[in-house]
Amino acid sequence: MLDRTRAREHNLRLLDLYGPLLTAHQRRILHLAWEEDWSYSEVAEREGVSRTAVYDLVRRARTALQGYEVKLGLDRERRNRARLAEAMRVRLSSLEREVSSLSRRLEHV
Repeated sequence: MLDRTRAREHNLRLLDLYGPLLTAHQRRILHLAWEEDWSYSEVAEREGVSRTAVYDLVRRARTALQGYEVKLGLDRERRNRARLAEAMRVRLSSLEREVSSLSRRLEHV
C-alpha cells in the first residue's frame, strides 16, 4: 500500500511539473483519474470513450511524464534542494543552540 501511495504522489508531482507539456485532453483525463481519483470506467463514461482508451491514454501520458523527468530532472532537483534546505535548517538550529550557550557563558564572565 505504501509503494502505491508513493507512486501516486510521484505521478502527481510529475503531472504538476510537466502537465503543461501534455495535451489538454491528456491533462483532463489525468486530472480526473489521478487528482479526482475517478475510476477508468467513470472517466470513460464522462469522456464518451472506452475504459481501454482511458487506460491506454493514462499509460502513455505517464510514460511521457517519466520521460520528461529523465530528460529534465526537475523533480529530482526539487527533492535535492529540499534535502539540502533541511540539512541547512538542522545546521542552523545547532548553531543557534551553540550561540545561545556561548552567550550564557559570557553573561557569567
